[in-house]
Amino acid sequence: MFKKKEQEQKVKGSQKQKVIRVLLIVFMAFILLRGVTSVLRPNSTVTAREVIESYTSQKGYKEKVEFEAPAFAKMFATEYFTYDTTTSSDESYIERLKKYTNIEFPQPSGNAKSEVINIEAYRVEWRGDKTVNVDCKVKVRCAVKQVYTYQIPQSTPSGYIKPSPPPALKQVDEIYMRVPVAESNGKYIVDGYPLFLPGEDRSSESTAAIKGTDVSEDVQKEITSMLESFLKTYCIGNSTEISYFLQDSGEPYGLNGKFSFKELKRNDLQIKESGGQYLVSAVFTVENAAGIEFLQGIQLIVIEKDKKYLIVKYNSKI
Repeated sequence: MFKKKEQEQKVKGSQKQKVIRVLLIVFMAFILLRGVTSVLRPNSTVTAREVIESYTSQKGYKEKVEFEAPAFAKMFATEYFTYDTTTSSDESYIERLKKYTNIEFPQPSGNAKSEVINIEAYRVEWRGDKTVNVDCKVKVRCAVKQVYTYQIPQSTPSGYIKPSPPPALKQVDEIYMRVPVAESNGKYIVDGYPLFLPGEDRSSESTAAIKGTDVSEDVQKEITSMLESFLKTYCIGNSTEISYFLQDSGEPYGLNGKFSFKELKRNDLQIKESGGQYLVSAVFTVENAAGIEFLQGIQLIVIEKDKKYLIVKYNSKI
């Protein structure tokens, strides 16, 4: 009888131990599984912190570029409009511009002296992760030395009177220009030719560039012809004349005769096609009243409509 009770107690004891073992195994498995899950699935607090830090870093970079790029563009524009060719060629002009760009600019020639009175960078347009267009308003004083034509001295009772050369013509202009700027490792460079603008534009519209294939020779000729006509009109034409070349005419404005179109640099002309659109990249020269030439850069998106090529968008760099 006592043996039977002992056997029953042993059975009950072994059952309790089994239950405890099962519970212990389940508990250990739960702890292990939770640990693995926590490793594989990051803590939500950590993830949120990383997102905030990434956003803060990107915001900080954008604010930094939007503060530094305009200052850099203003320094470039100041050198761009500072020259003196009244006595000889300004040999320091090209060397001064080399501090800001790898692009080659022509040395100014003529009989004029130009200096910057005031400059304002009023707009920054992002065109890439590290590239912007900076719009500047530059107040320039230009003195044009007039050509002296020799005249025979007049005879008077007191002797001969030698005519004096005419005084230099002075004028002050407000010139709007767009300067393309790129940033790399905290350093800035002007990565394209500037473009003179009709006036102040504080909009923030931007258009992504398209890539495509080379066009036929006929298309190349037609777009080139249209481009030359547009640039001439952009320099001296009125709104109605300029709108003839645009898909959406709106109220376009040109340079109002402050500069005249000089030449399209055909060796630098590039035209690509993609899905019925054409990306045109061109370099051209304009001339001011003093006979000083300025290199300009322009990119355009062009479409063909009713056997006519129309400009959808144009900028210094798109």
